[in-house]
Amino acid sequence: MPCVAMARTLENAPGKDWAGLVLAGGASTRMGTDKALLTLEGHTLLDRAVGILRRFGADPVLVSGNRPGYDCVPDSRPGLGPLGGLESILAARGELAGRWMMVIPVDMPYLDTETLGHLAGAAQAHGGGAACTQYPLPLAIRVTDGLADAVDRALAGTGSIRDLVGDLGLARVEREEGRPFENFNTPQAWLKENNA
Repeated sequence: MPCVAMARTLENAPGKDWAGLVLAGGASTRMGTDKALLTLEGHTLLDRAVGILRRFGADPVLVSGNRPGYDCVPDSRPGLGPLGGLESILAARGELAGRWMMVIPVDMPYLDTETLGHLAGAAQAHGGGAACTQYPLPLAIRVTDGLADAVDRALAGTGSIRDLVGDLGLARVEREEGRPFENFNTPQAWLKENNA
């Protein structure tokens, strides 16, 4: 499947009809410090994630977790990871019903609009959403009652985003591994990145 062409203006951005969500409410236990506040090239990972969704064209751009200064929704049930953040957003923001939403983690600082545009195109062609074959995030989904039900089922099971993707029967998009999908979960990985 060819990549969606990257737009140069917000009006023509691939995500102009999309909402965006940065999952940033976790405890960052493996990292040992709040990943969202780590800096790379002079910007926090949270600012980088919000920025990529804005360049993609998403509006609004929401943040899961207690993040003053952002359009955020604190996790109603802390400790449930990314699915808990998604659950809280769906419960608190009823105005998202029926909209497309691009969901990204805070710890993938090299995501780009081409990657998100490719997912968005596949999601809309499929009608229900899309995820990459190798990665559960980023995730392109339509906000429906069925989504909330699927999140509940995944939380009752393993609590995994992968389970949610499987349950929803999303389109699966092949993407080459590479820089956009690098994520950072440990101090060792972060130190290596910053000393590269």
